[in-house]
Amino acid sequence: MDDKRRHATLWLLLLFGAQTASAQDVVLSPGDSIENVVAKAASVRPTDRQVAWQSDEISAFIHFGMNTFTDREWGDGAEDPRWFNPTELDCRQWVRAAKAAGITRMILTAKHHDGFCLWPSKHTDHCVRSSPWKNGKGDVVGDFVAACREEAMHFGIYISPWDRHEPTYGDSPKYNQYFLNQLEEVLTAYPGIQEVWFDGACAEGPNGKRQEYDWRAYWKLIRRLAPEAAITVRGPDVRWCGNEAGHSRKSEWSVIPMPGDGASWLSSDAALAGFTRDIYGDDLGSRDVLMRSRLKGMRLAWYPAQVNTSIRPGWFYHENEDDRVRSLQDLLNVYYGSVGGNAQFLLNIPPDRRGLVHEKDVARLRQFGQTLQATYSNNLAVGAEGRLEVIGGAPVGDVAALLDGDSSTFLTTSDRPESVELVVELSAPRRANRLMLQEHIASGQRVEAFEVERYSDSKWLPLAEGAVIGRKRLLRFPDATLSKFRVRFTGFRVRPTLAGLGLYLAPAALAPPTIKRDLAGLVTIATPEGAYARYTLDGSIPTDGSSRYEGPIKMRRGGLVTAKAFPSTSDAVGGDSNDLVSQAEFGLAKAKWKVVDCDSQDGSEGAAGKAIDDDPTTFWHSRYRDQRDPMPHHLAIDLGEQVTIAGFIYAPRQDQWEGGIILRARFEVSEDGETWMVAADNVEFDNIVNSRQHQVVSLPTSVTSRYFRLTALRTVGDEDLASAAEVSVLIQ
Repeated sequence: MDDKRRHATLWLLLLFGAQTASAQDVVLSPGDSIENVVAKAASVRPTDRQVAWQSDEISAFIHFGMNTFTDREWGDGAEDPRWFNPTELDCRQWVRAAKAAGITRMILTAKHHDGFCLWPSKHTDHCVRSSPWKNGKGDVVGDFVAACREEAMHFGIYISPWDRHEPTYGDSPKYNQYFLNQLEEVLTAYPGIQEVWFDGACAEGPNGKRQEYDWRAYWKLIRRLAPEAAITVRGPDVRWCGNEAGHSRKSEWSVIPMPGDGASWLSSDAALAGFTRDIYGDDLGSRDVLMRSRLKGMRLAWYPAQVNTSIRPGWFYHENEDDRVRSLQDLLNVYYGSVGGNAQFLLNIPPDRRGLVHEKDVARLRQFGQTLQATYSNNLAVGAEGRLEVIGGAPVGDVAALLDGDSSTFLTTSDRPESVELVVELSAPRRANRLMLQEHIASGQRVEAFEVERYSDSKWLPLAEGAVIGRKRLLRFPDATLSKFRVRFTGFRVRPTLAGLGLYLAPAALAPPTIKRDLAGLVTIATPEGAYARYTLDGSIPTDGSSRYEGPIKMRRGGLVTAKAFPSTSDAVGGDSNDLVSQAEFGLAKAKWKVVDCDSQDGSEGAAGKAIDDDPTTFWHSRYRDQRDPMPHHLAIDLGEQVTIAGFIYAPRQDQWEGGIILRARFEVSEDGETWMVAADNVEFDNIVNSRQHQVVSLPTSVTSRYFRLTALRTVGDEDLASAAEVSVLIQ
């Protein structure tokens, strides 16, 4: 280290030395000023295990067990252990497939809700010891741990507290001891576990009583036997993002308000309860949220988010999902929203009945990893000259720290400067479309807003902007040739920090075209940069000889559109299969439609008209903010003309939430809007919550009508809620 770097390091030690010893939890007071609240938020620090956890940017979830062989998602505990019999189980294949995707941590479902254990437990016979696999001598957990160690992969376990097989479940003291025995068994038999993943699934036991989990005892045991292990989701180290679809917040704060009384979960029931709940909401840690939280005397905790989703619709392997593996573009979108948005990406990869990750999943993982490698292997900012311009303060540290690949070195300023901007001049003009920024999170989360501008034709032009940075922020922008750019920190807590900077060029990633139709019946097909589309109207897969999309397609009476993306540039990736195909079926155009009856809607935000606006991102939602109206809920629509109806389409909401998604429905028709006839009753929508697919229903007999009514008979969670992104009718 040269004298300049040594001097900068000493400054940083002096500046942050006292603060880095701050507790993870800081209590807010009702009388705190905005300055005090911001300073307290900036003083909250992650633990070493939290820093290590988030350094593994992408983790794999391995859902494998009895459900793999029963073709279910949740078993009931009555399964025969003899059903578990993988024929080619190879945990090394799992690990190598994950490594090809850039995954550095893996979590195995050692026990799911059915209670079947993937290790030979001495506390139950409902385990691999009672299966024919390896004549009862096998140990999946042991094989998994050995494979991870061999491949230098960090590893953890999921072990479900909910156990639908164990007879003591529901007798809380007895079952808690049983579960502690299992936890101790696993943590001692397989040392080196770095994550224990809990969910909150809970129910009544055979005695009719709801089990009360002793989370404090569980966590204390883990801290004693695996002190480096992060306790995730139902635990004090990591929180769930709030959905299983891979959606992330626009601003993901690591420092958030939590209930409590100033004491830790070791002694405080209030603090414990804060870590055993699902946390929802779009904004968890802005200044507005912090100021409201101070009035309740809440505490601030470092509680980073994990974004989890599956590479397939289900969490366990199902053969009928072999053609529904997530596209490359879909995985990239989740990656940029999670890893690129200050969270961790947990991707589920379910092995099949052979005990292998399916070939289609392996291919997608390899493609995903190759795309990330092609994008981020060459930092175009290396060799650049940079300077930190500070008004009302002084820079602290060396700009070279941003490009040294060492997350422990960083650049900052003195306290409370008026303005801060980083100016970077490249050694030569570079074509780029990605920017990476990293805070020094060991010093807290500080950046609240920033703008990125490029210098062109003697003036600064907008390039990108964002709010939080945190562990990592990845910004995507259209291809641009840059010679000089700057990052302006427009909002921060006490002082900003920056530990990493990267400029990159991502290859064009092909994705299935996006097919949309407007109210007049005009269909448009959009493709990502670097691609064009061909389409068919007969359901066949487009080929090189199919019609090339040049402009809107008239489809007032509806029909089926199948489109495929084709590369228009030589460096495009993701175009090696029919995964680049998308399909949309449309009913009658909706320009003449209007809602004539709706029993419940949640104000203008959940207006009934949003179910017929041909915009899948908006949706009708029954009343829920101030109160809930009782089920069933319905929508009645005037088509504006008499048509012969052959079927209908129900599209569920497409956001990260699942409230009101219809599971069973009734479809009625009318000629006058007064007298109704049932055309289809008790229609079931299978697996709709996981897949979010449009449900296309053909009527037993076509009917001529002007009006239709869709009634939600049952919805997710059996609550008094209903929702619909779109409803349509198919006509002859």
